[in-house]
Amino acid sequence: MYLVLLWPGEAGNWEGRIKDAKTGAEIPFGELEELMSWLETHKNDESRRSA
Repeated sequence: MYLVLLWPGEAGNWEGRIKDAKTGAEIPFGELEELMSWLETHKNDESRRSA
């Protein structure tokens, strides 16, 4: 499970952090495209973990 924190950035874009609820690790991102890419990459990892 992941927690995603978003806030408006200085350049008018969204930035934030993804936090892994299990490990506490945080992954920063500077644009929504980075977030979407990260989620796309990790959705298969998550489905394998729950299987």
